[in-house]
Amino acid sequence: MARVLVVDDSLSVRKMVERALETKGFEVVAASSGAEAMERLDSTMPDLVVCDVVMPEVDGYRICETVRLHPVLSHIPVLLISGIVNSAVLDRAARVRSSAVLRKPFTADDLARMPGVPLAALVDREGFLIEACGELGVGPEVAGALAACLTESSEGMGRELGQGPLSSMILDYEAGMLLLHGVGPSAILAVVLRDPTSLGKVRYYIKKSLQELLRFL
Repeated sequence: MARVLVVDDSLSVRKMVERALETKGFEVVAASSGAEAMERLDSTMPDLVVCDVVMPEVDGYRICETVRLHPVLSHIPVLLISGIVNSAVLDRAARVRSSAVLRKPFTADDLARMPGVPLAALVDREGFLIEACGELGVGPEVAGALAACLTESSEGMGRELGQGPLSSMILDYEAGMLLLHGVGPSAILAVVLRDPTSLGKVRYYIKKSLQELLRFL
């Protein structure tokens, strides 16, 4: 039975990847940090490593470099997982010779299942889509690009007025609302609401899950 070392500092992501691999017949060994993964390489001797990119102290790129220099494990596949998969991530992954980069899942589905919420999307600050759920008249890629554009303009205004970086913004239209919320320095959560009474529930959910969203990035 092939053995897989799964490395992620988010318990929910780790458990999800573990379940997916175990249903395919893999033996899974989990590590909750990059440092723990480095310590367990020799004892577990995995056939495959699935590793989060962004982790404190020892990140996924460094783990991949270590595997590539290992006298026995240098040939095994190393799959990096990231909340944002853009040219910078892909270029760095190529430099450390990872086998592939996989996009992390996101719980936009939970938001889109709320009544009156047709679309929820997580995008990076350049407007590239990370994850989306739901349907709207325009595609989620277009919605993401527009969200990033609106956020950049509003943050510029905040800087000029001495108000600091944008935390969140609500745009009230005739047919509904658009809620934009910053997720750390790298991403924006955009939620379309057709029913204004859903706003309180949506904001509560975002506040409750913000730390988890940050871990995905």
